[in-house]
Amino acid sequence: MSKSVLTVTYLTWISTEDSYEHGEVGKGMTVLDESNVGRYEGPGQLMRDLVRRFGLPEDKKAWGAFDGERGRIEVQFLVNADNHEASSREIERWKKGEERLWAADVSIYIVESVEKTPSPAEISRTFGIQVI
Repeated sequence: MSKSVLTVTYLTWISTEDSYEHGEVGKGMTVLDESNVGRYEGPGQLMRDLVRRFGLPEDKKAWGAFDGERGRIEVQFLVNADNHEASSREIERWKKGEERLWAADVSIYIVESVEKTPSPAEISRTFGIQVI
């Protein structure tokens, strides 16, 4: 019997002040830089945990598989000065130039591995021992 396990090996979050009219302005700031984040039994568990632990958006539209690199997920969304996901009210005020918001760019690096429980015959061959 085997099962697939997802391991988040690295997570980095950079926020850059964003203007509705001009896009990102200024220099990005590292908010999080974490290694060995966790092991998960599936994508649902992984996403739920990262949403809960790091305040990432639940909306899958903010999540994407990064086309330029294997094993990389990108999450992009707007945050307020406290690095919390911006509310719809904050976004509307930002569009009018009445609120400052930041573009959050989170890179999540994952490795998928298969954990397999060997049969007695496989154990016997691997270790050179008898099956009893």
